[in-house]
Formats: sequence, C-alpha cells, structure tokens
Amino acid sequence: MDYIVKGKYVYTDFSEPAGGLLRDAAVYLSDGAVMEVGEAEDLSRRHPEAEMVGGADCAVLPGLIDAHSHGSGLSHVQRGVGFDYLENSLYDWSQCVVLPPELNAPMTALRHLKNGCTTMHHNVMGVVCDEKAPENSWRYLSAYRKTGMRVAHSPGIRDVNALASDDEAFYETLPEDLKAFAYPQIFFDKERARRMYFEWFEGLFEEWNSDMCRIFLGPCWAHGATDEFLLQVKRSAEDHGHIPIHIHTLQTPIQRGYGLKKYGKSLLKRLDELGVADDNLTLGHAVYLDEEDIGILRDRGTSVTHHASCNLAMRNGISPVWYLQKAGVNVALGIDEKGINDDEDPFMELRMIAYLSRLSGFDLENNQALTPFEVFAMGTCNAARSLGLAGVVGALKPGMRGDVTVLRLREVEEDPCVVSGADPAKTMLHRALGRFVTDVFVDGVRVVADGRCTTIDQEALYNQVRDFAAKGQTEAQRRYAENMGRLKPYMQAWYRGMDDFVRVPYYPVNSRR
Repeated sequence: MDYIVKGKYVYTDFSEPAGGLLRDAAVYLSDGAVMEVGEAEDLSRRHPEAEMVGGADCAVLPGLIDAHSHGSGLSHVQRGVGFDYLENSLYDWSQCVVLPPELNAPMTALRHLKNGCTTMHHNVMGVVCDEKAPENSWRYLSAYRKTGMRVAHSPGIRDVNALASDDEAFYETLPEDLKAFAYPQIFFDKERARRMYFEWFEGLFEEWNSDMCRIFLGPCWAHGATDEFLLQVKRSAEDHGHIPIHIHTLQTPIQRGYGLKKYGKSLLKRLDELGVADDNLTLGHAVYLDEEDIGILRDRGTSVTHHASCNLAMRNGISPVWYLQKAGVNVALGIDEKGINDDEDPFMELRMIAYLSRLSGFDLENNQALTPFEVFAMGTCNAARSLGLAGVVGALKPGMRGDVTVLRLREVEEDPCVVSGADPAKTMLHRALGRFVTDVFVDGVRVVADGRCTTIDQEALYNQVRDFAAKGQTEAQRRYAENMGRLKPYMQAWYRGMDDFVRVPYYPVNSRR
C-alpha cells in the first residue's frame, strides 16, 4: 500500500534550520520508503493510487526514537515496586513479577507505537550470561517482529561487580548464610561468562541484524566490566564494521565515586584510555560528568542518551544536557521505562528535557535555552545516530525508510487557540502529548491508524498480562527476593560515604553541599 501523509506542518529533519519545515505539504511513501516530500496536491495528483492520511489539522514528523529502554512491558510501579536510588532499586526490583518475552515485547511496542515512537532500543541488563539469555533474546525479537516495530537490541552482562562495587571485598562483610546466597553471583567463571556473551551476540547478529532489527554490543555498566571484557567488546565492534556499543556510565554519584576510588579517574576517562570511547560508543545516562568528561565526548564523537524523567524518578540527579548540547555532543532521547505517568510518552519526555536544560545557569545573555529543534533532534536524528541508523531513519528524506508520526493539532493549537505567528515547533514541544498521535508508519506500514494499533490486539494482550501477573512470583523467585531484601542493608552500609568522592557536580541540585 502506498500512502500520502499530509500535514499543516511537515518537519523533514530537525538537524536543519527550522526543522526542515514545509507548510501544507506531504510525504509520499511507497515500497517501505520515503519517495518524495512536497506539495500535497501535486503528490496526490501524480500518485492517485496512494491512500491519503493526515490532513490540514495535523503535523507530520519523523518517527520518534527511544534510544534506551529495557523492554519490561510494565513499569516497576505497575508491578508493585516503586523507584528509589538505583543501588536500592536493583535490590527492590527482585520483588517484581517478570512477564515472559511474548508479553513484554508487545506491551513495550504497543505503548511506544501509540505514542509515536517507531524505533526502540531494547538494552538487556543481565548479571552473568545464563543459559536462558540467548533464548530470551530470540523470543523477544520474534515477538517484536510481529508488532512491526523497528528495534535495536544489545545483549548485556556484567563480568564483575554483580551485587556491589568491589563485590569480592563486599562478600567478606556478609554473614555466613548470606555468603552462601551471594557466592555464585560473585565468584563465577568470568572467562566463561565472556565467552558465552560473545557467542550470544554472534548468534543474534548473524540471524537478526538488519535495518528493522539492529544488533550491537551493550556491556551493562562501565563499573561492571573488566578491562578484558571492554577490550573484547571494542575488538568485536570493529570486526563487525564499527557497530555501536552502549554502556550505562556515570549514572549515579556512587558510580562516579567508585571510578575515582578504584582508578583515580572518571569511568569515562578509563573508557577513553582503553580506546573504547569513540564515535560508535553511547553512554547511558551520563549524569555525573565534569568538564574533562565532556571534552572527551566532544573530541571522540561519543553519544549519550538522556533520561530526564528516569533520572528524577531514580534520584540520580540531572544530566548536564545543556552543556553537552552546546559542546556539540550527540544527545539522544532515552525513556528507560520510567517516564512521567509510566506511559512511555516521548513528547512529555522531550518536554522534560527542555525544562531541565534550563537549569544551566542564570546568565541572561549567554545561557540561552535549547531550541525546540535541538530538543526534537534528540528524539529523531540524534537517536538514530546513536543506534547506527543515521541515514536510515530519523528524518523524512527521499530514500530513507518510511517511519512517520502524525500528530493531531486540534488540542495543541485550538484549545482554545494559538495566536497567529507562534512557532509551531515550540507549541508542539510545550503542548503535545502522545495521545494526540493519530497515525504511525514503520517501514511504510501503517501500524497505528486513527489512534488504534493495527498489529496488536490491545484488549487480548491486556487480558493475558493481567492473568499472568495475577499468578505472582514463583517460589524460587520469592526466595530470591527475600534474600535480596536481607542483603540490602549490607549493600547500603558498603556504599556509605562513596558519594564523598563527588566534588564537582555540574548543577547545585546534584549536590547536598
């Protein structure tokens, strides 16, 4: 099916001046790709077979991109556990019901698609490479394929610091019964874990890697990877054509403190000295950066994913996104399943990014707020770059794949009005919501039509999720959660004072001093 997607405003590329805005224009989709962008009547006259979608009361945007998520389907709040400091939450989340991939993937895709996200990065956060991890990836990707969503998938493990930083020393602080519980999670065969990890990655890459399913490498955390592991990751990325690498880095003050205590330097500087910091690396979160770190990111062409709501929910602090953007660092949107209202709404996330960036300072002349185009770029072309999809998606240019989001403007511009001459991009940034999305195309396929997902039976899926969640945890899961709860106070005592190493946060709100 060919489509002409019409809008009062058509934004072709948010990296261009005014977002590449065309007024009263349309995008012609055929054979899964953007074929033409131009005047709507002209396109309709020359392609009478194409179905018209959108209209004079709509905005047409490149499909939005979530460059960092975990494919959990339900939020932790929905599964009975809230948010706290990351180090606490990693223990608390053991209490959650875990949906199988066949339910997680369509739930994740449904929320993203209906809110205008056409691509999502599913970042696996494993501890050690267990036997089920590769199978679970296949199950996830098979389920995503049925939804029609474009995905990126990065398998991840930690080969060190599985329970706490310096976890072998942490082990010695535990009573004997908890030592028995913690031992296999700390003293595992790291070489075997790394070998299994790369076998897992190679299998995924060989079978799944494509423009619809980008496969790349994702060690969980910079502080959870040995030098040997990071160097292997770098070699593997180069062997596969300089593919992306994604690593959670400097997410919390404790992580910054650990780097300073363990290495005498920032964890990013450690990555740089190992040769891992490059233009194919993306740092997840990157909250506790300093000026030297930002200089490294700029000089190496390294990207970061920014998680405005998640960082607030997890009490991480505020990433210095204004300084990153002004330094020329590629900043990409990451919703991370902890967005406002738990609804994976990219428009609300972009709005939060815009608002938090305004905390950069109080210089009336030189601290100009980020423009709407800079912010929307984070959720489109910048995110595409971080996933290795630059030139494939993230803009509406002839030859690029047909990922398009259509936004109804009635509530944005007519409730009760927006005065003549107002910047439509600014208006959308401050007023748009995911529920205003009417139509979504992925690879030229209409996966959302008039607000309804065409590839997922929402009612049937919700019923399946409710039935599964009602069963609760298995006995083995409950025992594990109980032991993690008993372990938690020892972890808290172990980290006491670690944040004292954090001397120079970027924002006063990131410090108690």
